[in-house]
Amino acid sequence: MSKVVPRINDADREKIALGIVRKQPLKKIAALLGRHLTSITNEIRKQINIQ
Repeated sequence: MSKVVPRINDADREKIALGIVRKQPLKKIAALLGRHLTSITNEIRKQINIQ
């Protein structure tokens, strides 16, 4: 059975943005948030397309 993981919220988005500004590897950002690397990259791509 799959584990349900909540969607990325605004606080997580702030942490992702801060990690990018600090030039942290995406793997480290994903580990800090307890998310899969793909989830982080998808969120970044989504935010880039919005702006």
